[in-house]
Amino acid sequence: MNKNYIAFNDGRIGYIKDICTCERCKERGQAEMFIDDLNGNYLDCIKTNDVKDILYIGTSLLKAIASLVEYYNKLIETEKNGNRYLQSVLNFYCNRIIRE
Repeated sequence: MNKNYIAFNDGRIGYIKDICTCERCKERGQAEMFIDDLNGNYLDCIKTNDVKDILYIGTSLLKAIASLVEYYNKLIETEKNGNRYLQSVLNFYCNRIIRE
């Protein structure tokens, strides 16, 4: 049986163990997915429309990991750019203070 892997933007990776389709879920119009970590331990339960924190859902563990690596690399680059900008602001004001 193929597993459907899931990667969250907080670094968690797991797989969809089960999808609940009980009467309550049917009434709500939203099934719930039970997620286990890679060791088979319970990780989370999410509604199928609650995807804002999900980076990847699919059958490839490598793609799940790659999506997480790409996401964190973008965060690191954004942080570096922010730090460069803040340093340039500091340098500008320090130079103004020295001139006065």
